[in-house]
Amino acid sequence: MRDINYELLPDYMREGMKLYIEDGIMPGSFLQAVICNDLVGSFAKADDVNIEHMKDYANFLYNEMPMDAWGSRGKMEKWVEKKALEAEEDDKNRDVSEAMNAWMVMGEYYSLNKGEK
Repeated sequence: MRDINYELLPDYMREGMKLYIEDGIMPGSFLQAVICNDLVGSFAKADDVNIEHMKDYANFLYNEMPMDAWGSRGKMEKWVEKKALEAEEDDKNRDVSEAMNAWMVMGEYYSLNKGEK
């Protein structure tokens, strides 16, 4: 994934958006409305600062976010599922890697100590 410029967003909203994009963690109701491209819902859930930054959110969605991560509730839910599957696959790969490393260490230990009792 390319670098994403989170600085387009208000400081206190960056972490929630980052967690959604990078880890698939569902954000709060305001960011959900933004991500789902729900203009009325976004304004209804926005605080004063976020209302002032609505143009920045539109710019962020269009220029920074992966296209399959925003635009509708269905796309948002699929993104969360995709990220959960990626995390699960990463966990499996990490488990396999750790097991292989353990076997290599055991093999090295055995080959170094095979004549000793």
